[in-house]
Amino acid sequence: MVPETVRDCDLTDLAEKKMILARLRAYRAEHGLGCLKRLARGKVTEELLRGVLADARLLTCREWRAIGRALDRAEQQEGGDG
Repeated sequence: MVPETVRDCDLTDLAEKKMILARLRAYRAEHGLGCLKRLARGKVTEELLRGVLADARLLTCREWRAIGRALDRAEQQEGGDG
């Protein structure tokens, strides 16, 4: 039986994962320690984001994409505020 995390995720999406991780690291570097709370919503929790940044958490593609959407929302809000 194949684990859910493997069935859920096409392993060819490594480039997408790396891009989202780079965006998350850049967002954290730019906005400081408290910024993860702004990204947290639904299944994207502060704990999930901390785990990703600490390289202590394996994620499904759905979780990676949810983080990408959270970053999209945050970047759109910043663009609208300026």
